[in-house]
Amino acid sequence: MIKGKQKGVVIFVILGLFLISFVSAGVTLEKEPLSLYNLKDKIEITAKITPVGTLSDLVIFYLSCDYGETEVYKEFLFSETEITKDIVIPLVKEFIGDSIGTCTIKYKIGEDKEVLSDEFKISNLININFDLNGEQYEPGNIIMMNGTAFRENEKAVDGTVEIRVEGEKEIFVSGEVIEGNFLVKVPFPDNFKAGTHNVKIKVYEQNKYAELTNVGEKNSFIVIKQIPTNLEIVLDEYEILPGDTLKGSIVLRDQTGEKINSNAYVAIKNEKEEMLQKLEVKTEEQFEYPIKYNEAPGKWVVSVYSEELINRMDFNILEKEEISIDIVNKTLILENKGNVYYNHTVPIVIGDETINVSVSLPVGETEKYLISAPKGEYNIQAGDFQGLVSLTGNVVKLEKISEKNLSYIKIIAWAFMALILGFVSYTFFRKGYKKTFFGRKRGKKAKKPLELKEIPEKEKLSNPKVKAELSLSITGTKQNSPIGCIFIKNYEEVSSGIGGVKETLNSIISLIENKKGVVYENRGNLFFLLPPVRTKTFKNEMPILDLTKSIEKVLKEHNKKFKQKIDYGLSLNFGTIVTKEDKTGFKFMSMGTLMTETKKIANKSNEEILLGEKFKLRLTPEVKVENVGLEGLNAFRITGISEKKDNSAFINNFLKKNYGK
Repeated sequence: MIKGKQKGVVIFVILGLFLISFVSAGVTLEKEPLSLYNLKDKIEITAKITPVGTLSDLVIFYLSCDYGETEVYKEFLFSETEITKDIVIPLVKEFIGDSIGTCTIKYKIGEDKEVLSDEFKISNLININFDLNGEQYEPGNIIMMNGTAFRENEKAVDGTVEIRVEGEKEIFVSGEVIEGNFLVKVPFPDNFKAGTHNVKIKVYEQNKYAELTNVGEKNSFIVIKQIPTNLEIVLDEYEILPGDTLKGSIVLRDQTGEKINSNAYVAIKNEKEEMLQKLEVKTEEQFEYPIKYNEAPGKWVVSVYSEELINRMDFNILEKEEISIDIVNKTLILENKGNVYYNHTVPIVIGDETINVSVSLPVGETEKYLISAPKGEYNIQAGDFQGLVSLTGNVVKLEKISEKNLSYIKIIAWAFMALILGFVSYTFFRKGYKKTFFGRKRGKKAKKPLELKEIPEKEKLSNPKVKAELSLSITGTKQNSPIGCIFIKNYEEVSSGIGGVKETLNSIISLIENKKGVVYENRGNLFFLLPPVRTKTFKNEMPILDLTKSIEKVLKEHNKKFKQKIDYGLSLNFGTIVTKEDKTGFKFMSMGTLMTETKKIANKSNEEILLGEKFKLRLTPEVKVENVGLEGLNAFRITGISEKKDNSAFINNFLKKNYGK
């Protein structure tokens, strides 16, 4: 019996010792943690440890969160009485790492880990109060952007703010956040694109290692206004023939070159700055202004106003020599329909005969000629007129009719009728009178009117396959074209063509025709053209320059080889022509002073190539020129050609041919 009791006591003592080893102390908190913390805060707790018997063990406290667990306090305690421990947990990355989110405080005595606190939150979020409300601003200004920033636990932020404005050219600025407030100057350049742009704001705090702790971001937007900065005048043609219509449009652009739709006011002014017409149009819509057919040549102005911007553009009214030819009741009528004095010889073909009429007419004036020929129908060609006309007379001739002559004719006709009536009356009352008036012979013959006959030209030096003919008035294709001129200064001396002259000029003609060019000869002037209608390209400036250097080489070789020298000048120019090609040949009409100017420049050349200003402007930058300083003429000579990859083949060929390089 005693042995059984002793056995029970031993078991009880062993069980008690076992329980004491697992429940050696109780742990409580005097105060629960707050419900919300941010990084850079600290958690302060007071833990009360009550031993059950004697505490002799390692006590550990943990911060346990969604994204990690951190040991925050560790100590070996030996005590039989209650112990109070103040524990401070700094919420910094260096200590707690990435332990954020929903958290609790846990403790461990011995082997078991127990939850000590209620749940609380550790946040790294910053709330930003910032809104531009889509306000509109002008580029080129500094915009003040301000706001506030607080941690999620409502404590003020001390850190950094970054602002990014998205666009083709992103704007980035940064500033300080002090006690939760920030004010940042954001400069917008003058050429910042108009429209709505996203604005991204970022506020953050850092530790001493420049690692981000608390961070907040917010998006807003800003509207940048379109500011009219450039007003353009775009004309279809900057050189207008009288009778044509000036056409153009107005383009208004903002700070980045984008087009703006607006109203524009267009004023057309003459060379005296007198306003002829005022138009109100929409930008990018075409405006038109018809130029009178007889408007004098000159420099006119298109002046434009839109959105407080003003611009002006000059355009030229070109010279136009045009004669209108018609035949009414056997009367040839010539009228100057151009805008300059017309002083040319006009061939009139009557049957098989040609009469050259020297016409000198001011603008808008008319000349009339009475056509006579032996009785019959004649095919008459005069300018654009062609048809059969019944004529009477003794010989083929033209007799100029003036208003004064018409008055005299009327007076003589009335006087003649009065004389006839008087004579009839006299005869009636005097029956003895037997002679008749019509039987009387006059003592003198009437003077024969002066006849105009065509003067035959000398045989031409050149013999091109396609004969170019200069026309005074044609209907054809209007285009811009380069033109060259060989001015033969000793034409009278070489006009016979002997001494190798004709062969040399014909070889030059072959060079031109191989380039699809045409030749027009006018005594000592040999004009050659590469018109786009024949070359099928508008880029003919460099080809004609290369051609002219080849012509220069042929002429120099001739002068070395033959005793009969050719004294020459060479020129190149650029301008507007009207062309028409048919079975009879190539007809063209020069606009303005193109041929006159080209001939003058060639006349001033001493066996070198001189360029007109308009041709010079058409050359690529690789061709270097200098002004030769001619009085009254803008002429240039080539000083060199710099190489460019795209044109290297042409340039190498050009230099090899003409400079021996």
